[in-house]
Amino acid sequence: MRNLTDPFWMWVKAVLLGVIAIVSAGVVWMKVGGWEVPLLLGLLVWSACRVHYFFFHVLERWVEPGGRFRGIGELVIRSLKGR
Repeated sequence: MRNLTDPFWMWVKAVLLGVIAIVSAGVVWMKVGGWEVPLLLGLLVWSACRVHYFFFHVLERWVEPGGRFRGIGELVIRSLKGR
């Protein structure tokens, strides 16, 4: 499969992912009936996205410039070996 390079389709993908997130959140809220579970799920998703951003953007760009990682495991092993 080729990489997505056309900005138009990148935006389409982003909008579709946003729609999926909003619909899913609505379904969870309707099934549970309260705000606690949807709020905790929102915090879970937000924090997981921030960790992903840290691992694959911050570390790659500023901590180890030019370093390419196949996954979190390789990144952790490489970081531990470097110390």
